[in-house]
Amino acid sequence: MSETSGFPFDPDVGAPAAGAGSRRRLLLFVAAGVLILAALGYYLAVSVLGGTDPVVPAVAGRSRLPDPGALAAPSMPNVAPKTFSDVIGRDPFGPLVTAPAAGAAAAAPAAPAPTAIPAPGAAGATGTTPGMTTFKVLGVSGNQAIVSLDTKKYTVTVGATFATAYKLLKTSGGSCAAFAYGEMRFDLCEGQTLIF
Repeated sequence: MSETSGFPFDPDVGAPAAGAGSRRRLLLFVAAGVLILAALGYYLAVSVLGGTDPVVPAVAGRSRLPDPGALAAPSMPNVAPKTFSDVIGRDPFGPLVTAPAAGAAAAAPAAPAPTAIPAPGAAGATGTTPGMTTFKVLGVSGNQAIVSLDTKKYTVTVGATFATAYKLLKTSGGSCAAFAYGEMRFDLCEGQTLIF
């Protein structure tokens, strides 16, 4: 017979023995299994048995567990809290600035400089909500603006400070003005209201 017999199930004469390739494959699978088991063992040893945490270093002289006395609840009287009935905020879905009414475009007469200086959001003033300030532009003409702060009215010229911390920065368009309250800047037109 020749080296190639043509019979489909005859082994190749020049091929290595079938046992050598399967042994290599078996050794590869065993080595991969050992590595996986070693990694799993290390993970369990560190996480379950309380190994060191590489992110937060331990402080010398301190234990990781808190003092049991520190966990005790402080003695507090059993008193029910009082109900709170004040207004906390405003409607988050309501407009911050309202549009001027149709007849609000009439110019207001000029008045003398403001004399009363109320604190913003002062309690006790009628028509105010404690902790909230209502700022409304009543009219703008030339370099003056007439504003209402809570219940007090002021006629202010550009650059003047009123109600201790408010300032008229500029007027524009004959019906709008720019104001400052501390670091906050805002623009309002006649009839518009800002509540803060």
